[in-house]
Amino acid sequence: MKSGSLPSSLELNGNWTLYFPPGWDCPESLVLDRLVDWRELPGEGMRHFSGTARYQTTVQIPEQYFAAGTRLWLELGKAENLADIMVNGQPMGVIWCPPYEVDITDAVRAGVNGVAISVTNLWWNRLVGDAKYPGGFPDGQGGYACTGPGTFATHKAWSAADTLLPSGLLGPVQLRVQRRIVIP
Repeated sequence: MKSGSLPSSLELNGNWTLYFPPGWDCPESLVLDRLVDWRELPGEGMRHFSGTARYQTTVQIPEQYFAAGTRLWLELGKAENLADIMVNGQPMGVIWCPPYEVDITDAVRAGVNGVAISVTNLWWNRLVGDAKYPGGFPDGQGGYACTGPGTFATHKAWSAADTLLPSGLLGPVQLRVQRRIVIP
């Protein structure tokens, strides 16, 4: 790295553990070697999951990322639909629209840092899943809180054939260094 230049961005797109809440026909956790849309996950319960699931990983941040005057930003790329971010156990805020990024300077340190991102999607995918499988998902993971459909609405604007909506942490997730310049 040349004097005065900024370190390159760090990618955080592999080795995530995805945790689902109990009682929604999903496994307790799933290890991902890359970020994928929930519609691509292996299982009807996960593909049709609607609610909040938590991603966890660690990132090793080199000392040179903490030069005087720099700020560190966590960029999520894209998240569908809400992302609640915690770094080293400190809440960093909730983001729901572009740019999907947050300043994490005050929460990180040189070395290993923990990152947890809770992503909440829309109800649509579960409504479609329950219409498609009214008796429960054929490959259900057990622990399902209901017998039969888990959703109910007074007006039905969906069908079993409807397309599922993008969901989850889609990325690319990266740590970016920015230099703060004060103009007098």
